[in-house]
Amino acid sequence: MTKKAMFVALIGLTLAVAAPSFAQGPFADVPIDHWAYEAVSQLQDHGIIIGYPDGTFGGKRAMTRYEFAMAISRAIPVIADMIPKMPGATGPSEAQIKQWIDDAVKGIKIPEAQDVSNLNKLINEFKDELVQIGVDLDALKRDVASLEERVAVLEDYHRKLKINAKVTFFAVGEYADSGNRAGVYDYDGRQLSPDNNLLENIYFVRDADIIFSYAHGDATAKAVLTVGNYLNYLNSTVTSLTSVGRFAVPDVDDVGLFLAYGTVPVFGADVTVGRFPIQFTKWTLAKYDVDSYTDNWKTDDGNFYVDGGKAEWTWGGVNILAFAAKNSSNNGLFNYAARPNVAPMSSLLRMAAGGLRSPEQSAGVRIGFDVGKLNVGATYLAVGESLPVGGVKYFDQADIWGVDVKVPFGGWELSGAYTQSDSSVDSTAPLGTVKIDDDNKAWEAKLNGAIGALGVKVAYKRVEPNFAAPGDWARVGRWQNPVNIEGPSVGLNYAFGKINVMAYGAWYEGIENQGRTNTSALAALPLGADDKLQQYKAGITFPMGQKGSLGLEGEWVKWDPAVGASPAENYYTVTYKQMLAENTRLKLLYQIIDFDGKGSALPYGANEAKGAVAVAQVSMDF
Repeated sequence: MTKKAMFVALIGLTLAVAAPSFAQGPFADVPIDHWAYEAVSQLQDHGIIIGYPDGTFGGKRAMTRYEFAMAISRAIPVIADMIPKMPGATGPSEAQIKQWIDDAVKGIKIPEAQDVSNLNKLINEFKDELVQIGVDLDALKRDVASLEERVAVLEDYHRKLKINAKVTFFAVGEYADSGNRAGVYDYDGRQLSPDNNLLENIYFVRDADIIFSYAHGDATAKAVLTVGNYLNYLNSTVTSLTSVGRFAVPDVDDVGLFLAYGTVPVFGADVTVGRFPIQFTKWTLAKYDVDSYTDNWKTDDGNFYVDGGKAEWTWGGVNILAFAAKNSSNNGLFNYAARPNVAPMSSLLRMAAGGLRSPEQSAGVRIGFDVGKLNVGATYLAVGESLPVGGVKYFDQADIWGVDVKVPFGGWELSGAYTQSDSSVDSTAPLGTVKIDDDNKAWEAKLNGAIGALGVKVAYKRVEPNFAAPGDWARVGRWQNPVNIEGPSVGLNYAFGKINVMAYGAWYEGIENQGRTNTSALAALPLGADDKLQQYKAGITFPMGQKGSLGLEGEWVKWDPAVGASPAENYYTVTYKQMLAENTRLKLLYQIIDFDGKGSALPYGANEAKGAVAVAQVSMDF
């Protein structure tokens, strides 16, 4: 048996023996008003005091003082074995200590400082009896003193280290009801199962995050261990999801380190090293949500998780964040996708930052200034290309830079952003490859505020056809990060007590007929020059009981090419959320997907397609 197994078994045996022993009631010479009664009770609660070696007291009679002294003497080595040795002392390693902490969750208790204090009181009270039964009192006191020091160090360690967990389970059912089922996709661009029965194809997902947080002085550290099949469900990537259906993904559980980093102050900066989160602005560096049907922090927080280092300085109203990192680790979790390979974008127009295909490394800096109420930001991001599969490298580096400003006045805020993505040709690129430095800009002006209980957001944006930044600037139906669009949008939000109503509309026009691919060649865009694209949303959310809510939402996207038909994609979603307990949440979702091509294959690849997605999710925090 290993030392750890002996440790766990010994504690379990001690607790098992202690419980029946103390069921006898108060000791004969330790009345309820005696000072030792409370100490004995606390030692009993922690499972420290044991009876005779056979676990009995010799019948129903109460213990005598001599018998109790013997119990104390037998408890000393048990307690000593229960106290892990901390760094700097001989004994178990830190890895073993962490494992013992995990075991404590199962009900194993480690003695506290108060236990040792109570033990000292008991030794002093029964010192005469201990001497009479042959116990070396001086040696015993030395052992207890050493024990007290080890417990103090352990308690300090526990205050620094925190362990939490997030556990999520969900089931996804789907079906496609169409003459051409292969052309039906969900809102995230996943191809739906060709089955026409919701119960014929159900995918079960398990996701558990064990979160370790450590703080000591100005130094902090965090690590997240992920267990389950959630990342497989996402097709092994969080940022460049292709149109592969759930039914084609293996149901395999993996264990991986999602993030792990430490932060220390160095020359006035907070310096972080490891696998850490990074995010700038929605136009320059922000991860879009590839899983809109479920709630999971790994896909919802907007952060990329990269391997490297970053530093952050703050001087009054000036903040600087700089980083350098590797992006190709861990199954593509950190690739800077700009345009996912889902309709209406063809695979030729799919690309990562600045037109790259395989981002390898990146570095960037974000500077923010607060001048009175005015906030100004400037961002620069450089991304290097690795040799893609196939051995052809077209671009060497992408450079993305932008500026943004926010001006609050009264209850309103005026904001604007300008961003540009450039790419340079690699020296080994095939002849005819050209750099991307035209039609590669994006800008937006936005005004948002409130008129009484009515929230208002008005915006105008232009995204040119060759713009490609790893951001999250818009979604029109299934079209994530649309390009070659220009036009206004209006959003309204109104609250009637606890009932919330929203409405949104956007009206875009195409800018060009062609755009650059990730090989720099020209390809037709899904929205041509002067083509129209309209998007409308409406929704209502109202409470269901004290801890529940029901939401109804519709989204209608109408394509109006300059020639041909006017296809439309429509989504109707019902969402129910309920707090089942303080740390447990339930989410139920059902979405109807309806596409009518009206004689055109845009944007699904089929003239007509219908389907549905149903989700049941339970999330728990510990």
